[in-house]
Amino acid sequence: MEIQVFKEIPAKSKLDRGQVFTDIQSAYDRLARLHECGELNVPAKILVHDGVYRISKPLHFYGSFPVTVEAVRTGKVTVTGGCPVDNWRKIRVNGRTVFRASVPEKITELPFFYVNGKAADPARWPKKGWLRVADGSKDGLWTDESNRDNFHVSEGDFDPRWYDPQNILIRMIHLWIDENLKFGSYDARERKITTASLISAIPKKENTEFIYTNVREALSEPNEFYFDRLKHEILYIPEKPDRPFEAEIPVIGTLVRIDSGARWVTLKGIRFRCAGNYLPLRNGKCLDLRDPGFGPLTDLSEGSDPRSADDFKPTFQSVQAAVHVPGVILFDHAADCAVEECEISGCSRYGIEVVSACRSLTFRNNHLHHLGAGGILVFGADSRLVEKDSSLQVSRIVICGNHIHDCGLFYHSATGIVIMHAWGCLLEDNHIHDLYYSGISCGWVWGYADSVTHDIRIHHNHIHDLGKGLLSDMGGIYLLGVQPGTRVWENTVHHIRNRYYGGWGLYTDEGSSHIIFERNVVYECACEGFHQHYGRENIVRYNIFALNHQNGLAISRDRLLGYRCPGEPHGKVISFLNNVIITDGTPVFTVAEKAIFEGRKFYSDGNIFFDLSGKNGLPFAKVLETDRPLSLKEWQDAGYDRHSVTADPGLADIRKYDFRLNRDSILRDFGFTETPEK
Repeated sequence: MEIQVFKEIPAKSKLDRGQVFTDIQSAYDRLARLHECGELNVPAKILVHDGVYRISKPLHFYGSFPVTVEAVRTGKVTVTGGCPVDNWRKIRVNGRTVFRASVPEKITELPFFYVNGKAADPARWPKKGWLRVADGSKDGLWTDESNRDNFHVSEGDFDPRWYDPQNILIRMIHLWIDENLKFGSYDARERKITTASLISAIPKKENTEFIYTNVREALSEPNEFYFDRLKHEILYIPEKPDRPFEAEIPVIGTLVRIDSGARWVTLKGIRFRCAGNYLPLRNGKCLDLRDPGFGPLTDLSEGSDPRSADDFKPTFQSVQAAVHVPGVILFDHAADCAVEECEISGCSRYGIEVVSACRSLTFRNNHLHHLGAGGILVFGADSRLVEKDSSLQVSRIVICGNHIHDCGLFYHSATGIVIMHAWGCLLEDNHIHDLYYSGISCGWVWGYADSVTHDIRIHHNHIHDLGKGLLSDMGGIYLLGVQPGTRVWENTVHHIRNRYYGGWGLYTDEGSSHIIFERNVVYECACEGFHQHYGRENIVRYNIFALNHQNGLAISRDRLLGYRCPGEPHGKVISFLNNVIITDGTPVFTVAEKAIFEGRKFYSDGNIFFDLSGKNGLPFAKVLETDRPLSLKEWQDAGYDRHSVTADPGLADIRKYDFRLNRDSILRDFGFTETPEK
């Protein structure tokens, strides 16, 4: 059965009027009623004709019957949650000519505003760089959630004469965390800012920086805007004032919800844009997306607070990877569904999110870009919840062939693809670039705690240009927790740049265990090509690590906290076998703890080392705890790399990042085949 959706129904249409609609939701509801009555016995298709379809509440797909919602012409159908802004008038502000337009009175906050499908910049102060908090050093990172709502600033770092300061957002970064804080008040005598929302991590002058956004007095540069909540208007400086532009503001949070046991729903060839006006509000164990007609989601994350929402101030951020920021296409209790050849852009949140009780979903060949958060977030139920109700498991999610770029524009710690608490997933042939944090993140259990994550396949992805020197502790591919059966192979990762520390290519963070890395190419990372914080029995083989800036490879710690095993406590923490490590005047290995080195806690052999600098006398490795440099002979005398060689690997052009094997490359004798194409 086919149903047609037209922006405007052709006057001379000969189609059955019962099968023609002007909006997608009505067409779907018609099919759902037919299915409920037993009159829909074949797969259905909703064919959507060219046009811009504005919605005031999310499209809702809830039935268990096969239906494809498809654009008649791919890319010519746009579903938007935006309200157009076109009543512009020119005025003078801050000595500049700016455009002014009124907005509906129901708009009470506007952190996001889109021009020609891309986010405009809220007027910020300072115009360049970041301010640093003035608080003294404190031990630890996390705050007591009951009382942390303030920090101190240096003299001149806040102007109490600013217009409507309660309308200012404070964007704060500490290490890998970024926060969006609502301004509360300013104590001039103590130079203390009190926030109207909770600060999740302790601000410290050593590593915490911030800026103010939506400052009227700072409106001065092309593509900047200021939202005036008191006058219900927006001020904007166009990049090209003499040319027309298309502007819109989002009025809903989510564009599509596929839930309530929905099955066999496919979205194909549709453009989705402009959603997520409101900052998602997390209180207690609920995540309120503030969508009309929909209640809050249950917060499934570890550490979600059991107290009532009235017991403490709201938060607008996450402790890592912006995982409490939802997707504008949301799957909850859904199976056998797909999003294919769609475009998601100009939205403040993740593009797609999967929450509890979902299985066999496919996201293929989509274009996700210019998003406030990341690309695709799989946020399943953790082991505690799955133990109580196994139906909540998330499994068999296929994420293939997607192009994800220019994301994290508002939530800087957002990640290209996140897999939390899911198993049996495939991430393949995705191109991820130009974000401020990690490219792919998988696991989400710190240490050796019980985890539902296993058998994740991360294959042939191209990940590059991440970090941009803003955040720390990131990886092109970032792993967490025990996840047997997970395999990371034939990926290309390069140009990862951190702020203080931790710009790694492949990164096994706390408790990462039983993971295989093979035939990856990793180069031009600010720190190491591979770094293991601590974990167990990981295997790294047949990879090329080249021109990474601090060292080739690094191991930080050996930790048993929480490790449970009925037999031997553990084997080797990691094994490096038959890898190529190409350096340029830097050490090959760095080991943080002497107990790891002296206790032979890891295995390394059959590798090929090559230093492009040609300098003699450089240390081969370092043990940081003792500040001890080691020559290759000392390293081998300690029992490592006794069968490894130092030789030119025979690659096409290392300086130009061409890692194809020459015909006479010695790597062919070591079991290497051609490197994966980007």
